[in-house]
Amino acid sequence: MALDATYPLFPIFSFLGFILSITPLPWHLQAWNSGTVYFMMWSALACLNMFINSIVWADNARNTAPIWCEISIRIMLGSAVGIPASSLCINRRLYKIANAQAVAITRSEKIKGILVDTAVCVLFPLVYLVMGCIRRARPSI
Repeated sequence: MALDATYPLFPIFSFLGFILSITPLPWHLQAWNSGTVYFMMWSALACLNMFINSIVWADNARNTAPIWCEISIRIMLGSAVGIPASSLCINRRLYKIANAQAVAITRSEKIKGILVDTAVCVLFPLVYLVMGCIRRARPSI
């Protein structure tokens, strides 16, 4: 069995992707940029998941960690919906900035925007995961 020549590089770059994804997180938290915060969180979670998977399943395909496999699948599915959803929130915020009539935004408007972004970036992936679990648990006819 031949060793994969890219093995040491993929885990290293996956972990670097995780670190680089969360590096600007404090600045965006301070600026109340919830769409970018969710984008960073979903991207970092996906990179961390790939890092762990590349170590757990290095040079084999046996399911030695079935519980982690189930968790990993859920993370991958959630990030597949969460990343585009957070991009939608970023674009929504840019649209609001481009069409702004007033310069000042009140605290209640900021909180409302964060709640909408949270609903889109967290609830959509969770609903997608629940629907997938229901579909998977239903017996085929």
